[in-house]
Amino acid sequence: MSVYKPKNSRIWQFDFVVGGTRHHGSTGVLSRRAAEEVERRKRNEAATGQLGQIARMTLDAAAGRYWEEKGKARGDAEDVERRIALLLVLLGKDTHLGAINQSEGCRRSTGANCVLPSRGR
Repeated sequence: MSVYKPKNSRIWQFDFVVGGTRHHGSTGVLSRRAAEEVERRKRNEAATGQLGQIARMTLDAAAGRYWEEKGKARGDAEDVERRIALLLVLLGKDTHLGAINQSEGCRRSTGANCVLPSRGR
């Protein structure tokens, strides 16, 4: 666990790296045990892509950024644009990227809970 209490502070801080990205901040708690629990949750959020700027970006913003940076220059730009529009309808343009996972996408597109096949390699 990477929690610490700065000098002259009663509040514990967390600091860790996941996937080459540093995450740090206040835990907002006074005890080490509670701070370690906050750090564990934050680390899990970071590992699952639910922490940070990208997780707070909406699907609409991400799709627009992709279109401007990559999509419109592709040879199949019309297909890409159509697929982006479909994703925005199925998942919702205001959905945050951190909220999207395979089962959520499947549920929203089919209206039922479903299990996607794993790719065995």
